[in-house]
Amino acid sequence: MAVAKESRSIALSLVAAGFGPAVGGTLFSALRGEFGDIPTGLMISLAVYPVAFIFACIFGLPLFFLARRFKLVQWWFATASGLLVGCAAQFFMLNGTHHLENLILYALEGISSALLFFTVWRWRAHA
Repeated sequence: MAVAKESRSIALSLVAAGFGPAVGGTLFSALRGEFGDIPTGLMISLAVYPVAFIFACIFGLPLFFLARRFKLVQWWFATASGLLVGCAAQFFMLNGTHHLENLILYALEGISSALLFFTVWRWRAHA
């Protein structure tokens, strides 16, 4: 029973992590003062949900299991992991091009995904 509950918690957390680009992209637009672009940014972010979900599964899930193994499942580890995965995603998605603006965007999206995963997982673990 406990294993099934843990599996559901992780699956729901992965679903939540896919919405990281929506949160991070909106935050990025707001930080740049482009409030008129927020609806457009949300639509684009939702369109890339499948890609974010795949990155969460391929990169985020192993980092979560590693953190759990070493008892490091904390918000700060999620933030650092999201930053790492976001930067890796920027490198893979843009074929290695480095622009500070893109790096900040992808970093915010990775951090948002990781914190969404952590929040849902923690909430489900204490439910």
